Amino acid sequence: MGHSELEAQIMRKIDWGDILVDLLPGGVGIYELGEREITTLYANEGIARLLEGYSEEDVREISRHADRLIYEKDMPILVEEVRLAEKEGRPVDCNVRYHRSPNTVGWLWIRGEQIKKRDDNRTIFFALLIDANRQKALEQDLLIQQERYRILEDT
Repeated sequence: MGHSELEAQIMRKIDWGDILVDLLPGGVGIYELGEREITTLYANEGIARLLEGYSEEDVREISRHADRLIYEKDMPILVEEVRLAEKEGRPVDCNVRYHRSPNTVGWLWIRGEQIKKRDDNRTIFFALLIDANRQKALEQDLLIQQERYRILEDT
């Protein structure tokens, strides 16, 4: 068996969807936009991996309910972003805070695409929910470093 035949066999046996989803620092879900809230229709186990310090029951409950996952003050921001993305015909792209643990708020980058339905007026979208805490920490470090340089330049 040649090298390319072996590669072809391997490629056919790999479930790329599962591999890619498992590599995400977060998860995927399907959500429905309501008047002032977003309802979870489906959430994979990656959403549960975003949560720390909760009981198993709480993790299941929170990952299944976007209104419990997303920080309350940021839900209107996300709802508005979904509405605007729908109106403009573009993907949802938003950073919001979420309840990372019972006493900690973390950051999520939400990137989603509307699922088109012809038979009703519901706004349903598929979304990646990516842990953005590392990115936010790097941004904060950069701001601090820039401020230090500015102070040094002023002296």
